[in-house]
Amino acid sequence: MAQMDVEATLNRLGSFGRSHLLIAALSYLTVFFVGMPALQDSFLNYTPAHRCYVPSCDSSNTTYEDDFLNFTTPSEDNEWDKCEYHSPLTNETIAFNYASRPVQILASLWRDEEDEARSGGATCEADHFAAADVRSCDHGWVYDHELFQSSTTMDFDLVCDKSFLTSMTTSAYNAGMMLGAITSGVMADRLGRRLTHMLSLVLLVTGSSLGAASTGPVMLILLRLLTGFGGISVYTIIFVICAEYMPQQHRSVVGLLISVSFALGEAAVGVYAIFIRRWRMLQLTISLPMFVLGISYWVLPESARWLMTQGREQEAEIIVRKMAKFNKISNFDIVYLQEKTNMSPDDVKQESKNVLNLLKTPYMRTRSLILFYAWFTTSMVYYGISNNVGNLDGNIFVNFIATMLIEIPATLLMTIVFDRLGHKVCLVGSVLIAGAGCFSTAFLPAEASTVIVVLSLIGKFGAAAAFSALYVYASEVFPTSHRSTGLGCCSVFASFAGVIAPLVDLLGKLNPALPLLLFGILAAVSAFSMLFLPETTGCPLTQTLSESEQLGSGQPCCFFPSCTSYDPRSVGEDQTDEIMEVIVDKDRGVVQLTAKDKNDVKIAAKDENNLELAAKQEDDVELTTAKDDADVKLAVKDENGVELEAKDSDVELSAKVMKTYNLA
Repeated sequence: MAQMDVEATLNRLGSFGRSHLLIAALSYLTVFFVGMPALQDSFLNYTPAHRCYVPSCDSSNTTYEDDFLNFTTPSEDNEWDKCEYHSPLTNETIAFNYASRPVQILASLWRDEEDEARSGGATCEADHFAAADVRSCDHGWVYDHELFQSSTTMDFDLVCDKSFLTSMTTSAYNAGMMLGAITSGVMADRLGRRLTHMLSLVLLVTGSSLGAASTGPVMLILLRLLTGFGGISVYTIIFVICAEYMPQQHRSVVGLLISVSFALGEAAVGVYAIFIRRWRMLQLTISLPMFVLGISYWVLPESARWLMTQGREQEAEIIVRKMAKFNKISNFDIVYLQEKTNMSPDDVKQESKNVLNLLKTPYMRTRSLILFYAWFTTSMVYYGISNNVGNLDGNIFVNFIATMLIEIPATLLMTIVFDRLGHKVCLVGSVLIAGAGCFSTAFLPAEASTVIVVLSLIGKFGAAAAFSALYVYASEVFPTSHRSTGLGCCSVFASFAGVIAPLVDLLGKLNPALPLLLFGILAAVSAFSMLFLPETTGCPLTQTLSESEQLGSGQPCCFFPSCTSYDPRSVGEDQTDEIMEVIVDKDRGVVQLTAKDKNDVKIAAKDENNLELAAKQEDDVELTTAKDDADVKLAVKDENGVELEAKDSDVELSAKVMKTYNLA
């Protein structure tokens, strides 16, 4: 029994019908909400100016600035010390000082009653503190509430010796992304895209919503881990489903525009933070709207491509026919062609169970390792710049929103040039731009704040463009049997970069230029390694690892389609001027269609009666037939209009010419 040709069948659903629009819209809405918690820590974990709480001087009504700080708190560069204050003197020492200063004793008799009440009966005077002796903040801290009324840092006192816990929440989110990326990728290839997506959605909404009820840093870190796990899983799987259903001519554009939705979600957090200055309310504002994504249960279809790799062809056909009906396509026919790899569905199912299959064959091993490193580098630059927004001069809200929105023109530019210049050249160029932005910033003095902000935006521009392109490119390189697993592995390396980013930031204490220099060097190496990747512009998605291994295998190194007349789909192969599409209406006996070069075209079709057709010589058509007990009638026309008809009692075959195409 013949298998459904998924690529040809999905292309018959139309260039961009209502079902495509629905899947794309749901993908954009989902990614919008996934983008919100990704960088929320810039506001929820905001660390304001702070100082030690001085028991004898501070009260519940005191503010960050007060006159007594001149003798209670050390200062440096016009900034109060954050973790120490001058030690109060003992009673004996105070008595000795007063005995030697009788004038101060008389002055103390007329102390302000308000000062007396504020100090709880203790004395808040300069002589009561040892200027040469300091102690840690053993009674807590006083925070500057000018920008935010509350944050996790203020509520849980995550400063001084606990300041690392603030970075831990961000690292926990990235660690969750690491776990989610590989786990959900394997699950999606084994259990299905739709089921894994719904489970991941539950984890995302649960972790994000409960985060607002955190009672301490440990609970906060665990819930951020859960949110990261669900967030990356939802993003990766919805991207895969969208890519596997989009028509080939729109696949790149639709996939790239998903990054625009993600950027809008990130920027929305900055807008919310302008009006909501309490972290728990801000967390709920981010989380509660996610419940609308529950519509995915009724709207999102399972991937027909994945169903085919699992041997569930009938389910795939039902879904495709429903989509055709929703697109209002009448007389819709399924296209049946045997897989050229001659792999059975059971073979593909067995193949998809081992993640290490990505590293077994030479071409896939090289491409996988290059992509892993590219995702690692791009993620480090992307999140390194994004998380550094709070350290840039200027308005934190404006800087954050601008840094997020810079992704939109980056993605829009990529949609314009991605298919025109070629996927590989766009990847290399965007990574070089990201690296150049970081590398240039490293050599600027701190006083050049405006230039630093501009170059940071340029670096984020390149990193955002590279990220959007990497998702599309990786989905083209990895086959259906390993697509979710491959993207999951890439996301693991990207998340790992986010986990170690705080360690890289520690280099900035030695020299502020070191992290930026490291980002620039890593990006340059990544761009060079990408020269050895294949060009995928215009190529259909592959189904199996063997097909992916042959993808672009004959291309020369540093091959760019925009610089040559070669067709990237056929480099290393002979080109064809035309192919035949075989459509079977009554019987699925046709099991094979192959095409060779324009001077030696071979078309073979078989049915249950063992009918074989062969045509050779572009100008001199030769036709041979094999008959059995059935009476077969054949008709042949010229090379530009081939018409084949075969009839017996049970079989009707028709074939028509399609414009310039190539079958690998």
